[in-house]
Amino acid sequence: MRFVSVVLLCGILSTAALAEKKADKKAAGGSQASAAVLDKGKALFNLNCAACHGEKGDGMGPAGAVMNPKPRNFAKDAFKQGDKFEDVVKSITTGVPGTAMVAYGHLSEDDRKAMAHWVLSLKAKK
Repeated sequence: MRFVSVVLLCGILSTAALAEKKADKKAAGGSQASAAVLDKGKALFNLNCAACHGEKGDGMGPAGAVMNPKPRNFAKDAFKQGDKFEDVVKSITTGVPGTAMVAYGHLSEDDRKAMAHWVLSLKAKK
């Protein structure tokens, strides 16, 4: 009886873990982001973007003070290449010509998508 209970419990836990992984993968693809994807995006943003854009995404990072044009304030400023999810992923991947925004194509696609979700969440917090 214990063996059957253990097997059932393992099956339930595996199914739940698989469902969560599928939800995170779907969110990384452009739909509503899960908390895990947003957390990952925030961590990547802080590591790669905050020096220019600031930790709050307000364009007030320490390196941004000497840039012209200034880094984007994601809550207030228009997005130069569009504010749809795909547009933000493209900006992260290829950079923004005529600005100091460099390409982050060396990051994995999932990482770039997680960062895009985080950036768009900053826009939503207006």
